[in-house]
Amino acid sequence: MTELKQTLLLLFILPFYLSAQTSGLPGNYFIRNHFKGDYNAQSQNWSIDQDTLTGIMYFGNNEGLLQFTGTRWNVFPLPNKMIVRAVACNHQGKVFVGGYEEFGYFETRTNGELSYVSLSDSIEIQENEEIWQIIHTCSQTLFQSFTTLYAFNGSSVTIHKAPYLQLYLQKNKNQTAIYIESLGLTEYNAGTFQLLKGGDFFKNKPVISWFSLGETEIAGTTLSGLYRKTNGQWHEWNCQASNFVKKNQLNRSIALGDTLAILGTIRDGAIIINRNGDILDFINMAQGIQNNTILSLKVDRENNIWMGLDNGISYVETSSPFRFIKDFSGQLGAVYDAEMFENLLYVGTNHGLFYFPLNTQRSDKTGIHFVEGTQGQVWDLKQKDGQLFCGHNSGTFLITQPGGRAEKISPIAGGWNLQDVHETRMIQGTYVGLVVYYKNKNGQWAFSNRISGFYEPVRFMAVQSNDVIWASHNQKGVYKILPDTACQSINKVSYYGKDQGFPEEYNINVFKIRNRVVFTTSTGLYAYDELNDRIIPFEKINRQLLPGEFPFRIIPSQNDSFWFISRNKAILYAINPEFDLTLIKQFSPPRALKIDNYENISHLGDFNCFPIDNGLMIFSERTASLNISEPIRFNLLRAGVTGRQREKEELLPVQSLEPVILKSNQNNITFTFTNAAYNPLPHSYEVMLIGLETEWSLPFSSGQKSFTNLSPGHYKFLVRLSTMPQSHQVLYQFEIRPPWYLTRFAYAGYVFLVLLLVRVSFLIHHNHLKKQKKEMENKQQEELDRQRLLAEQRIIALEKEKLESEINHKSKEISSSALELANKNRILDELKNEILHLKTLNKNQASPFNRLIKMIDNNLNQKDDWQLFETNFNHLNSSFYGQLHNEYPELTSKDLRFCAFLKINLTTKELAALLNMSVRSLELKRFRLRKKLNLKHEENLVDFLMKYS
Repeated sequence: MTELKQTLLLLFILPFYLSAQTSGLPGNYFIRNHFKGDYNAQSQNWSIDQDTLTGIMYFGNNEGLLQFTGTRWNVFPLPNKMIVRAVACNHQGKVFVGGYEEFGYFETRTNGELSYVSLSDSIEIQENEEIWQIIHTCSQTLFQSFTTLYAFNGSSVTIHKAPYLQLYLQKNKNQTAIYIESLGLTEYNAGTFQLLKGGDFFKNKPVISWFSLGETEIAGTTLSGLYRKTNGQWHEWNCQASNFVKKNQLNRSIALGDTLAILGTIRDGAIIINRNGDILDFINMAQGIQNNTILSLKVDRENNIWMGLDNGISYVETSSPFRFIKDFSGQLGAVYDAEMFENLLYVGTNHGLFYFPLNTQRSDKTGIHFVEGTQGQVWDLKQKDGQLFCGHNSGTFLITQPGGRAEKISPIAGGWNLQDVHETRMIQGTYVGLVVYYKNKNGQWAFSNRISGFYEPVRFMAVQSNDVIWASHNQKGVYKILPDTACQSINKVSYYGKDQGFPEEYNINVFKIRNRVVFTTSTGLYAYDELNDRIIPFEKINRQLLPGEFPFRIIPSQNDSFWFISRNKAILYAINPEFDLTLIKQFSPPRALKIDNYENISHLGDFNCFPIDNGLMIFSERTASLNISEPIRFNLLRAGVTGRQREKEELLPVQSLEPVILKSNQNNITFTFTNAAYNPLPHSYEVMLIGLETEWSLPFSSGQKSFTNLSPGHYKFLVRLSTMPQSHQVLYQFEIRPPWYLTRFAYAGYVFLVLLLVRVSFLIHHNHLKKQKKEMENKQQEELDRQRLLAEQRIIALEKEKLESEINHKSKEISSSALELANKNRILDELKNEILHLKTLNKNQASPFNRLIKMIDNNLNQKDDWQLFETNFNHLNSSFYGQLHNEYPELTSKDLRFCAFLKINLTTKELAALLNMSVRSLELKRFRLRKKLNLKHEENLVDFLMKYS
């Protein structure tokens, strides 16, 4: 399906008519057609109802129960796959359905899915029975077939057979009635059938419609027209509506409040009638619905009409303050401006200039007229002094008579904007600069000249005074233009862009508000500071604007009020001389129809129009409300989660008031939601997941949003309409639990383990320190012991040195004493020899010599000298004698003494002198000693004795 078919919004194919509609506006209602390709089910739709809790629409379709959430369509077949003829929702969210040999209800599970419960399974339903109507009474739900009423009281089903064939079960106010063949209009009450007062009047006239307009009861028959009850009696109602339904076969009806009713026919769509039976509106294929056979009707919560057709579904927005003029033939094209010229409405489009009278009747096929010679783009329409200017792509045309020909008065291309300078002069912005028009003495306007010296494209301009003109470039920046007095040329042109104070240099437009020149930008309004020749923000107005709704176009209206047109809204403000703003009206133009960057509002006498693609949107400033914003009716239809491996999806409860708890591995979640509203605004959503995001998402229309790999934590899922930022609503709350190793118990365990590790580490560290301390103490002790040992060794070494020194000293003393003794003995021996020699010479004097010799001998044999030697020797060699004697016991004391003399290493000569013997005797003594010691020949005797100490 094309986008046009999917969003078929408007009813009227020109020519259109002006009827006595309740709004008093020309044009017709907004319509959206839904084709079978849109909802993927069969063509016929037998019944319609709306869930009052959610606002979701349900349709009885040949394929099953058809659900429309406002965003998407769903089909729920019956168990036997048969047609759903009847649908009725109750106030508890149940959707009752009936079809061939089957009836029951769908209810919404906690996870948002619809589940079917059969009621016909509990009874013996008659073969070939088919349910055509379902009605709720105060205590029962009634299912009507041609022969039987099945009453469900909430727990069980009772069967009530009709006496004859029954048709068209209906409810009017607090009464429930059914047409019974051969009886007439019969009331059903608690299992009984009883003719209504005057009901037998319809004995042979099948009543298919029964409703009230105020206190007046009205009955409609299939082919006999309408009847009205007055003074307790039924009479044929001779009115416009009755004649229409006689001709086109009435099939359905429904009241639209207390004053209006809608009658649907088989042959020519539906009509809206008032209490007098006047037809106020036709709703048929000529006005835009896709089929003229009306099978079902429903007025929804916003008082708009749903039509179940023989081919598709149509939605008619009767509650809107807007009417639409729409050309589906493509003749008009996109509309850019409109202007009333006496009794004709002129429309400027991208195809050219058209006009039509507002009182054209439906039968008039020639209502729309093309103005010859104007083919191409029309930008601007302006009526001045009974003449109509048409700014065109190829120049500017002038029409002096309504319906007359268009005369091209200016060849300058692109007549964008025409502004008054004074009573006899106007200036126009074009593709190539400014053009001047003058009014002659006869009151006729004519082209004068193009102002020389300035050739930039000018889409918008504001005349500050006769000698100051502000002009906005079509794309970039603004110019301050000072023309000469005759407006023939330019005295001075000054460019104003970012360097002069604008926040940007693109898409800046210039307008006037109460004689004050203002500039529109993407960040707000700006004004000119004449003292400093600068552009400054117009803070007084900016502070009063709706948040984010900065206008790009300002259009004057009536009574010092101005339309501010932004990207999303058109807002009417009243502005006093102090520039205080009072909001009067606002509306959001349908995005699918408006022409972006060329939005416009034209004042057409008693009403205004907003040009749209292929038509006009008509409204009145006197209307109590211009709000066509979407009703806020968010519904979470489905919430499904999967784990990390994207296994089978698990559905979550969608109506939970408390946050839903999810496992740690349920961290992929998909939400399906909708706003159950059906007006012209597109369903465009923005979402934010609190706990993951801090900004709203970009707008999207699918009504489904997925989040993957969510971390443990608390989340809130928020939805809002992109066209209504204040509409945000929390749709779902959930918590993803952390995995077991991230739970509070796990953290407590981790804390315990950490404390334990800290304790163990402390103990290990303490023991390590203790061990280190002990090792250090041991090392210190070892070091002390080593130092002590070294000290002792040093002491020992010193003592040894001292001892060795003493020994050496003693040895030297011994040696010295031995040498002295040897010298003494030698000297005494020499002295003795001399005395003996003298004695020989003096024999007569022998006595003195003998005394001397005796004295010498006594000194030679003096034991004290030997004892002194032995004492000193034993002091140094304490065990010398003992060792030798133990090893060689045969040694005599003399031998031991001789060994001692040998040990002190005296020479043979010294030893001989010491022992007072000859050298030969000494050698002989040495030999004998070697023999006693068993020394070998090569062994040294002195070295041998040195081993003993």
